[in-house]
Amino acid sequence: MTHQVHPYIFRIGQATNWKSRWFRAHKFYEYLREDALLREWLEKKLRKNYIEAVEIERAPNVIRVFVKTSRPGILIGRGGEGSEKLKTEIAAYLAKIRKRFKSLSVQKEELKLTIEEVRAPETHALIAGKGRLDGNEIARTEWLKKGRIPLQTIRANIDFAHRTAYTTYGTIGIKVWIYKGDIFSKTT
Repeated sequence: MTHQVHPYIFRIGQATNWKSRWFRAHKFYEYLREDALLREWLEKKLRKNYIEAVEIERAPNVIRVFVKTSRPGILIGRGGEGSEKLKTEIAAYLAKIRKRFKSLSVQKEELKLTIEEVRAPETHALIAGKGRLDGNEIARTEWLKKGRIPLQTIRANIDFAHRTAYTTYGTIGIKVWIYKGDIFSKTT
């Protein structure tokens, strides 16, 4: 029997990096839970803003949240008011998580929000995987493939995204695989 492995996790250390960057053994469970809940909340909240990734980096007194989007002007807003509002909402959500789980973190951490632009959004699976599908009455599977996708090669730089589209005809699962070439050095 075979098992499916997520292409991102399979290539960590070779072609991809971690989405959370920190290490503290005595608060590992707490930080992991906060990062997972915060990333899920941000992806849900910013779903319509063409978000490609949310990365979180923790230093001893600083939390840095990187939001990668193809349209940064929508998030930043006029005069930066959108990013300031998002920053206060993130801080409030973190406080809510910590209160809910009775977190041991008592120290006040500084929150820094960085909004990065994604160049060439058509080469990122989360941004390119959107679109309208026909409403046929019979369930079916469709494939569209151009070129090759070497899934067994670890040095292959593959971007993968899976989302569910909720339409009037029902739910449709969409998977997007984009092969960006091989990586021969450790730098990504």
